Amino acid sequence: TVIRPPLALRAVVAAVLAGLLAPLGFAVWVSFSPDSFLTPPAGDWSTRWYAAFAADRRWSAALGRSLLVAALAAAGAVAAGVPLA
Repeated sequence: TVIRPPLALRAVVAAVLAGLLAPLGFAVWVSFSPDSFLTPPAGDWSTRWYAAFAADRRWSAALGRSLLVAALAAAGAVAAGVPLA
C-alpha cells in the first residue's frame, strides 16, 4: 500500500514551493519587458534582453563556464555519493 502524507502537510509543502518559485516566475515575467528598467510588461512584450544576451560573447562565455562547473559538480557529487549508497 502507498502511504500518503496528510492533506495539511501536502498543502504546506505546496505553499513553500510556491513561495520559493514565485521570485523565479516574476524574474521570467519581467525579462520580457521592452523597457530599460525592471518593470513587468504592461502590454508590449519583447525578447530584447534575450537577443542582447545571445549577441554578447562575454555572456555566452559565462554561461558556458557556469554549465561546465555545474556538470563537474554534479559528476563529483555522483562519484562521491554512489560508493556511499
